[in-house]
Amino acid sequence: MRNWLCWIVVLCCLLMPAAAWARSYVLLELNIEAQVGADAVVRITETHTVRFNGTYSGMYQTFNTSRGIAIKDLLVSEGGRAYELIPGETPGPPGTYFVKESDDEVLVDWSFSATDEVREFQVSYTLHNAILKHNDVAEFYYQFVGTGWDLPREHVRIVLTLPYGAEEDQVAAWGYGARHGTVTIESPSRIVWEVEKLPANTFVEGRVVFPNALVPLGTRYTNENGLERILQGEQVREERRQRAEQRRALDPYVAAGVLLLALLLVQHIWRRFIQSGPSGLRDRYYKELPGDYPPAELAILFNRTVQGRDFTATLLDLARRGYLNIEEVTGPQSRTGRGEANYRFRKREVSADKLGQLRPYEGQILRLLFEDLKSEEVTLEELKKYAQKKAKKFAAFWEKWREAVQEAAKQRGFFAEEQNKKALVYLWPALGLLILAVPAGLLNMYVTLGVCVAMGLAAVILVAVAASQRSEYGREQYAKWRAFRRYLQEFSRVDQARVGQLGIWEQFLPYAVTLGAADQMLKQLEVQFPTLEQEGYRFGGAWFVYYHPAGFQSLNRMTTSLEKSITGVTLPQGTGGSGGFSAGGGGGFGGGGGGAR
Repeated sequence: MRNWLCWIVVLCCLLMPAAAWARSYVLLELNIEAQVGADAVVRITETHTVRFNGTYSGMYQTFNTSRGIAIKDLLVSEGGRAYELIPGETPGPPGTYFVKESDDEVLVDWSFSATDEVREFQVSYTLHNAILKHNDVAEFYYQFVGTGWDLPREHVRIVLTLPYGAEEDQVAAWGYGARHGTVTIESPSRIVWEVEKLPANTFVEGRVVFPNALVPLGTRYTNENGLERILQGEQVREERRQRAEQRRALDPYVAAGVLLLALLLVQHIWRRFIQSGPSGLRDRYYKELPGDYPPAELAILFNRTVQGRDFTATLLDLARRGYLNIEEVTGPQSRTGRGEANYRFRKREVSADKLGQLRPYEGQILRLLFEDLKSEEVTLEELKKYAQKKAKKFAAFWEKWREAVQEAAKQRGFFAEEQNKKALVYLWPALGLLILAVPAGLLNMYVTLGVCVAMGLAAVILVAVAASQRSEYGREQYAKWRAFRRYLQEFSRVDQARVGQLGIWEQFLPYAVTLGAADQMLKQLEVQFPTLEQEGYRFGGAWFVYYHPAGFQSLNRMTTSLEKSITGVTLPQGTGGSGGFSAGGGGGFGGGGGGAR
């Protein structure tokens, strides 16, 4: 019981610092009261309701003052208690604030102490030069909430009060920003904008036109008629909004049509190029080599490309066939720079007839080892250093070697070349789906956009698969090699009689490397033949020289070290009335943002 209590105490101690540092705040309500005076000065009070999770020491807010407007008389208060304005531009103690002015922005920063509580702050100021007096109407167009708030707000309510004296048909109002916002003209002197769940970084603008007589002392004249221009602009916005609504209404149907066509395209590609019948091989295991081609060509069939381990498999195959010896290096040079076992490759003298039996890519490996590096013998470490010091030359060799292997494998007929070329024709309609996503996005048809992107990518991937299909012979060979790999991985459980013939495993080894089953194969053989010998026959005795008493461990270490080292050098190196908000907006005075600290 005491031990359990100790563990609980330790766990609490570990969790407490994490909880103490987990801070967040939520912007709940924003209520803005704006009153237009006869002098065209707008007196604004913003009430911010904020929930703090954790400890905070202040908040800040910015106001955009570009385009000739001015923010004056900035005051901060809380619960009827005014904060104290302090000089300078750094935060002070709780209950104080400072104001910083620049060319196009005013910053107000106030300090307090809040921990896990809800607070309500008032920021009040006067707004000058924000009302334009046209020849026919006055206009107030202001961004009450700017895009600089990085958190959403649960509710925003803005109430604008105009001077008395206007008739109902002389006042018009619009709202911009969040599409789901509403604007209501409650009376000729009271306009209300409201937004529920305002997203982060989303502005809220209000625009009102009213008689010039309401602001007789206003001094910012445009000397032009404004009402017709404003109404025309709003008509254009309304037409855009209606078209957008129509597109949104059509969006699901267009998306369904595109989806249907795309599914037909995908189904056609699948049935014509990819769907194939059974390979004809029903057995789980295939207990002999399915083909008489080298392991590098098997890699093209099995993986469609060659890797470092296929280079290793080719080296082992060349050694097994008598073109070179592999010897474990002892002494100071027994390890490579990365700590792996080091090995020496020795050239063996062979007849001209035997040299003529080499495939072109096999001859390239022998020339790399015994002409480009050294004449008679070379170590694995020397090969790695050569690849690093002469990276471009080795990269060129690797590319030519890879192409030579692919060309040799091509002659085997593993892939349906002509059929694969026909599949590429379907790349155009697949790309067409992706291209169609561009106008869908521009038209705000987001369901259609998603369908075009998803189905376009699926079709492109499917075309890529269809353009690399194996032939009937290739599918049969692939199925047999998969069954052969399973046999290499599990033979000790399924075929004890065949395990007794040690000689066949030497022939299987290079293919096991390409199939990624060499380690499992050797570990199973080690149980049966710990010394690598059987009735006078020694595994790899004609081409592998080792000095470690544990034979299969040396052999396993050799294949692993070769594969890691070769892979390391062949991998590429990095180089009016009421209604909703209008579309558009963003052209009003003001704006800004804020946050907490």
